[in-house]
Amino acid sequence: MNEDEKAAFTHNRADERLKHGNRIGIHKYQNQERDLSKDEHVLKLLSNGYEHFKVTTVIRIHKERKNEIKLNLCPNCNKIARTPVAKQCRFCGNSWREQI
Repeated sequence: MNEDEKAAFTHNRADERLKHGNRIGIHKYQNQERDLSKDEHVLKLLSNGYEHFKVTTVIRIHKERKNEIKLNLCPNCNKIARTPVAKQCRFCGNSWREQI
């Protein structure tokens, strides 16, 4: 993520914690206000909601770094496996382990 996207992510996380009154480990969360951004560009990234922000950020990163990113895709449904070394799809259950 670029610096503005990182700031937007941090802002959203702090905003969610403040909204829901997260009191687990209050010493960790008592200063969430300092993570809230006042930068217009950062807030604009979140203007259509956090889900939209995540999707647009992923699309941007994929476009810019397509050749650098190695994805572990299921050979059956072509969705991303849970980890880079996974051999079973969490979506369709397909397994591509070597049979002994």
